[in-house]
Amino acid sequence: AAMESSEWQATLGKRAFGILVSDADGNRLSFGRALQRAVAQVMTPGYLLAAVTERKQAFHDLIADTEVTPGTL
Repeated sequence: AAMESSEWQATLGKRAFGILVSDADGNRLSFGRALQRAVAQVMTPGYLLAAVTERKQAFHDLIADTEVTPGTL
């Protein structure tokens, strides 16, 4: 949660692939929202949902109202 709410907006793995985590408006996450996303990520098996949602969001992204998008390094 700390890394995804930092100015990097990504974990080390996401950063290596040029992926950012942001809120629905493209802004950096607050620590609280990043923590909410991390807890939901552990507690829900909703990764397959990303294959069928319009904005390609997994269940934990829907809960926290976040998006994972290609970014610039």
